[in-house]
Parts: sequence; C-alpha cells; structure tokens
Amino acid sequence: GNLVAPYTVAPYHDHYFSFRLDLDIDGDKNLLLLDTVQPQTLPAGNRRRSLWTLRTSQIVKEGAVSHGGGNKRVHWRLINPNKRTALGHFPGYYLVPGHVVTSLLTADDPPQQRALFSSNPLWVSRRKPGEFWAAGDFPNQSKGGEGLPQYVADGESVTNQDLVLWYNIGFHHLTLPEDFPVLPTLWHEFMLRPANFFTRNPAHDLAPSFLVRKKGQQKKTEKQ
Repeated sequence: GNLVAPYTVAPYHDHYFSFRLDLDIDGDKNLLLLDTVQPQTLPAGNRRRSLWTLRTSQIVKEGAVSHGGGNKRVHWRLINPNKRTALGHFPGYYLVPGHVVTSLLTADDPPQQRALFSSNPLWVSRRKPGEFWAAGDFPNQSKGGEGLPQYVADGESVTNQDLVLWYNIGFHHLTLPEDFPVLPTLWHEFMLRPANFFTRNPAHDLAPSFLVRKKGQQKKTEKQ
C-alpha cells in the first residue's frame, strides 16, 4: 500500500465493473465475430513491402472471449446473419473497449474465486432467465465460482442465438494521498459503434436547403 495520511496506509487494490449487454441486432438471433488485424509481408518485387488485412473468425460456444492481449488488433463484432442491408452487409455493432485490464490474482485465491468474471474483459452467453449477475446473486456470501462461470459451464452454441455480452471494466488502484479521504472521479468507458448497420453516415440527416421567396418577389440584381 501507500501512506496517504498520517498513520494511515491505503492498500493497493482493484476495481471491476461488469456490464450485462443484452443486445438484439436487428432481431434476437445473432452471432459474435472476432475481426483481427493481421500484418502481412509482400513478396520481393513489390514496391510496397508490407500491409495489413482483416481476418474474421466466429465464436462458436459460450465462455470467455479472446481480447488479443489488449494490443488493439482484435475487434469484437456482433451481427445478425439472417438480415442484409441494401449494400449486402450483415448488420452489426462493434463493442469498442476503452482499455483492457484483467485481474492479476490466481484463480484459486479466495477473493478471485468470488469474482472470476474479472479474469477476462469479455464473455458471451446465451440469454437465459435468472442469469443477471456476473459474480452471482450474493458474491459476499459466495463460496466462489458463481455467476458467469456457472452460466457458461455447459459451453452451449452461440451461433444464431439470443446472446448476452458481458463486458468488464477494471483498473488497478495505486492509492495516493490525493485519493484520501474520498477518491476523485476516474473515467473508464467503452462504446457500441454501428458496423455495417447503416448504409451511410446517420449523422448526415439534415434536409437539403432551399431558397424560398415570397410570391411575386423578384430576384434582386446589382446595378452595373
């Protein structure tokens, strides 16, 4: 910990928040894709020596989802494979993380046993009644392993199903005197961004402008 006031030491600790995202992308039958940015070296003789391409793979069963070590190469995309836009795309949304921090505690540590969801930033499960809490209904009285680990233990298919994404935000709190006695505001965020959902930029929604003249009004001309 760190000395934050006379005779007062604040232990280092973690904060984690789990967001249950019950999304229906143009309907309740969706699937989750991983869009991974892949660097590629070009053969000799090309003027360019390298580029990058996009490789897409599908998550097929419930559980923790790869995040690529937080290197921004992996992008999570939820789509509806049963619909097509006017451009021929499957409508979807990206889940865009702010930053990725996972728990450093071992899985057999009692505090971690009560918050196993924090071992990974994203999980996916099929939507089922009663599955609402990432750490279980009563985490402070839990013996461990409840919540998300139980929800996904059967590893059911998540292909073309009603899905729930569980996104977890966290940070390692390096305690400071400036945090005592009340921690000031710290910002952590994520974003849901349309991905081939629209056929154009939806922000461009202004009607075209017209010059309206009163009846009988003539256009003014400048004297030469």
